[in-house]
Amino acid sequence: MNDTQLETLDQVRKFLEGTETVSFQIESKDARYRWLQHTLVKFCYLQLSKTDKGLITRYLQKMTEYSPAQVKTLDQTVSENRSSGA
Repeated sequence: MNDTQLETLDQVRKFLEGTETVSFQIESKDARYRWLQHTLVKFCYLQLSKTDKGLITRYLQKMTEYSPAQVKTLDQTVSENRSSGA
């Protein structure tokens, strides 16, 4: 997955507004988890406002095809790992 062109929250917002169906394939759950973790760190997820966290959550849902509950669980897991230094 190459999303290097999405660097700002505004770019993510425009991406979500401008696309209808997006799907991408990652070879393994581990690779998908690493991409998700990288994305959360890239956008400083822990420091975002509630509104901006929602934006990133919608982006992750669209890109991974995970349900809202799955994304929330993964967000929490990654956040816990980052705060514990894991």
